[in-house]
Amino acid sequence: MPIRVTCPSCHARFDVSEKFAGQTGPCPKCKKPIRIPDKEEEVVIHSPDEFGPKDSEGRSVLKPLEREDSAITPVMITAIVAISLGVLIAAFLLGRGADGVSVWVLGVGAVFLGPPVAFAGYGVLRDHELEPHRGMSLLLRCLICGLVYAALWGAYYFFKVSIMEGNVELFNLVFILPPMIAIGATAGLASLELDFTSGALHYGFYLLVTVLLRLLMGLPPY
Repeated sequence: MPIRVTCPSCHARFDVSEKFAGQTGPCPKCKKPIRIPDKEEEVVIHSPDEFGPKDSEGRSVLKPLEREDSAITPVMITAIVAISLGVLIAAFLLGRGADGVSVWVLGVGAVFLGPPVAFAGYGVLRDHELEPHRGMSLLLRCLICGLVYAALWGAYYFFKVSIMEGNVELFNLVFILPPMIAIGATAGLASLELDFTSGALHYGFYLLVTVLLRLLMGLPPY
């Protein structure tokens, strides 16, 4: 086994055959004489002993905790795609109806869209270094988050009818959107433990979905 040697003059490192152990020779780089250490003089660094109980062969019997991930599965993707197509078709048919789309239909749609959109957004925007929410806890959190998002649309509608008398110009959105996004981001932070930026993107995703559906129905985006 070769011996690792460091020249004390030029600090060059090289390997020397163990048959030259204990001998003196020139450095291949600076030609200064150096002494090859004996095998007994080599410093061997051992890894620290594993902590905890061991079996009869000295192997650790403790197993590290494995963090179970909750990545979106193919079944979940299929369900999301199927639901999305169903919603798009329903929106298209409602927009082509003779009586148009009532405010109550829009309100119910905003409520029903909230939780599944919150669920889909959480799978993408959550911090993958943290243990994810699962099961009933995740469903309840998405339900709360989705209802808050729908309530923001309700507050916007009340503001539009009561204060703006049904006419909201594009300029007014500069003052309306920031508070809505701030509240939506806070809802994502509180219910799904997203950071504020991810919470804003999460709520923005819900806004994008609902606005696109309004356009599909033939309604103005805001």
